[in-house]
Parts: sequence; C-alpha cells; structure tokens
Amino acid sequence: MQVLHSFPDFNFLRTHYPQIKTILWDMDGTVLDTEKLHFESIFALISTPDCVQSFKEFCHGKIDSEVFDHLLEANLIQEIDLDSFLNEKEIKLRELIQSTPLDEILAPSIRVLINQLKDNHFKQAVVTSSERITTDFSLKVANISDLFDLIITREDTPENKPSPMPYQHAMRTLGVSPEAVLIFEDSEVGHLAATKSGAQVVKAAWY
Repeated sequence: MQVLHSFPDFNFLRTHYPQIKTILWDMDGTVLDTEKLHFESIFALISTPDCVQSFKEFCHGKIDSEVFDHLLEANLIQEIDLDSFLNEKEIKLRELIQSTPLDEILAPSIRVLINQLKDNHFKQAVVTSSERITTDFSLKVANISDLFDLIITREDTPENKPSPMPYQHAMRTLGVSPEAVLIFEDSEVGHLAATKSGAQVVKAAWY
C-alpha cells in the first residue's frame, strides 16, 4: 500500500495507476480535513479523556455509535442516550464546519483532482462511515456533491468499515471490478476495509 504525504495530481495517477478507471474516496480525513472538527464536536459534549491522543486514535475511522459506547465505558459522558448524543454532536459539527474557512476543510489540490477525474470520465464515489445527514451537509458546504457518481454512507450497508462491504457495494453499484479501482483512505479501519475489497489502496496522509 502506497502512502502519500502530499496531494496527488492527475498526472501522478495516470502514470502510477494506468489501469485505474474508478476512484473511491473516504471522506473525513481524506477528501475533507474534518477529523479535527469531529473531535471538537465530541469534546464539547464530554469530560476530557485522560489521554486525548489515545482517545483520538481509538475513535479514528469508527462510527459514532462505537465512539458513544466507548464514552460510556470510560465514564466520559453521562445522562444522555445515543440519539441525543448524535443530535447534539451533529449540531455542533455543523456550526464548526460553517465557521471554518472552506480552504481549511477542502484542500484546493483535492478539489482540482476531483474535477480533473470527472473531466476525464473517471467514475468516483465517496464511501464513508459518517451518517447520511452529516455527509450530505459536509459535501454541500464544500460544493463538491455533484462531482461524485455515488455517495455511500453508514446507513447504506448492514456492515461498516473495517468490513469491506461498503466498498464492495460501491463497486457493484458502479458496475466496476476491483482491479480497476483505487481507494484513498486515511484510517486503519478504512485501510482494512479497502484492502479486503480487492481494490488497490493508497493511504492518504496529506492532512
């Protein structure tokens, strides 16, 4: 698995992955630099963890219900149920996204690449473990929703990452084989899902 610490461009992909015709993108931490905003929205609702870095490492790439269970086990949140947690986190996250300059959420280089891929008739999809409401809002704020052929969220498959099911579902829906697909992922949970799907995988370490 190749690791990229800088933003790729279209010529890089055409040179190193000439057989690729479809790009599947994770969203948070890959297309959008929003992982930090997710953490801020959680920290606004909980007691401060003993080790913030360990907490972030645990949460990275996981769905909110898993994070909520961890918060309960660690006694970091009290007197709130899952639905209330999700609702309050969503409200806070939207505030943070709207108050953050657009170029700090979506790197101009990624916007250019997504547009170039579309102009060159590549199929593209977002495959994320975030909820549909969060995903649609985030991509709309970034003004890139219309550039993707498909958007898969955690509600769309019975299993989520690290299961390969979300990526396999995206490939079936798009009518493409894994050999012609490249996946960009930033989290270990996402890497496991992407690798098990049979596609080629690049670790996105640019944010």
